[in-house]
Amino acid sequence: MSVALFWDGSFLFGLMAFWALKGASIPFDLITAKDINKDILEDYDVLFVPGGWVREKTEALGERGKEKICQFVKDGGNYLGICGGAGLALKVKGGLSLLGVERKEGKNLANFSGRIKIRAVDHPIWSNLSSVSLYIFWPGHFNVLEPDKINILAYYDEPEPDFLSADINVNDLSRYGDLKRWEDYYKIRLDPRILKGKPAILEGEYGSGKVILSYLHFDTPNDEQGKRVLSNIWQYLSKEKIKRGVVTKPSISKACLPLVEKLEKELKEFIDFGKRNFLWHWRYPWMLSWRKGIRGFHYTTLYMLIMEVAKYIKALSDNKEDEDGKKIRENLERLNKLIPPFLEKARKLLLKERYLLGLKGLGLIVCDDPEIQDIRDELFGRTISYGGRFKEILGCLDNILVPILKAKI
Repeated sequence: MSVALFWDGSFLFGLMAFWALKGASIPFDLITAKDINKDILEDYDVLFVPGGWVREKTEALGERGKEKICQFVKDGGNYLGICGGAGLALKVKGGLSLLGVERKEGKNLANFSGRIKIRAVDHPIWSNLSSVSLYIFWPGHFNVLEPDKINILAYYDEPEPDFLSADINVNDLSRYGDLKRWEDYYKIRLDPRILKGKPAILEGEYGSGKVILSYLHFDTPNDEQGKRVLSNIWQYLSKEKIKRGVVTKPSISKACLPLVEKLEKELKEFIDFGKRNFLWHWRYPWMLSWRKGIRGFHYTTLYMLIMEVAKYIKALSDNKEDEDGKKIRENLERLNKLIPPFLEKARKLLLKERYLLGLKGLGLIVCDDPEIQDIRDELFGRTISYGGRFKEILGCLDNILVPILKAKI
């Protein structure tokens, strides 16, 4: 089977999927919206769309790209969507409407993440697995509109000890009082038992193709159960297809080394800044845990993408430079102009946010402190996803990572 891993709008979640597919020895190619619009999907059996915000994916695809995906599935291709990739397939604004499922409006639990047990139904994707628990990261909720056409493959069950609602470990809270009282205290919904019995993975058909949508991240790094699920899905959706050729690795000049080393140093110092100010800590080797109300996921994404770029630049740099290598160098030069002032202003923002966190709750997007709001708007825009100067930085990182990852280094 040949898998197309759709990159646009995924960033850190795209890297997680990339690592997971390699770790499971599943053959795949990384593709972009530009590739889809060039009819590249006809070479593949499965389109794998990882997490990330739906808006970013739809903006990259445009109407033509969305139509290409729908036609691919209708003609017998298979669609695998995780979290934001699942959201893209739903009947939502800008979505693909592959299944009769909406995103349930409103949050009935504060943004939650960590491992959670599931109740799996009898299905090939659970082969050789029992007592399964998988990771989730701030998912939405499925609202099934056409239950007679949808197979629910897994339901949420009990949370594991590392489960968080917002930045709070609910297992710790439950030891010292009823969770309802804690919810009244924090003024947010915290009790994960409200998830129990709700659908976590769905399957349906669109035309001649299968569609599997999951809010569970079985593409989580170093998760053996997730790896088994991914391998089982690969076997379940397998067909005979001609594999695409190997993409040539870019030739990268040694002039890139000091550029990427400077960025690496800047980001490590920035993460240390947040740690010593008690704003975040490493929850997993690839994900921070941060105080509610700050842009912890965005900072994590920037750090992990820079570390990934640094790893490949150090491995590939030599005395030659091709066209891709030239673009990589130019984008590294641009990042060295963009990132240091961005991080310097982010430090100021974080210290001001830290002060307010000691006084009251802090919203992620809107703040009644005008100076904080101005800096937030400049750095991130007034959106929960990617805006402001941060979006410009991500664009440069995309220009570096895509040619490297396409070669499946």
